[in-house]
Amino acid sequence: MRILLVSLLAAAVCLHLADSLMCYTCFAATSDKDCLTKTTCSSSDNFCVTTTGSLLDIGFITNKRCAAVCEPNEVEFILGDISLKCCDYDLCNDGTERA
Repeated sequence: MRILLVSLLAAAVCLHLADSLMCYTCFAATSDKDCLTKTTCSSSDNFCVTTTGSLLDIGFITNKRCAAVCEPNEVEFILGDISLKCCDYDLCNDGTERA
């Protein structure tokens, strides 16, 4: 009985880990090449998020992370813009866009 309980617990842990979303994560990266850290998200995180901001054609910075909720948005200012993109499958925030 004890072996069965341990086996079921191990299987549940493996299923939970296999079910967790993986996202690229970084802070203030200036290129997708600077944002290659793969992170296993918590079980409450359902999205990979990419936030990109640019200023006066000087350059841009990117933040990537896991998130429980996400609403895509794009805002343009006189001096630049900010974009927030969401996706919901492993490593989907790699910088390429899929239809």
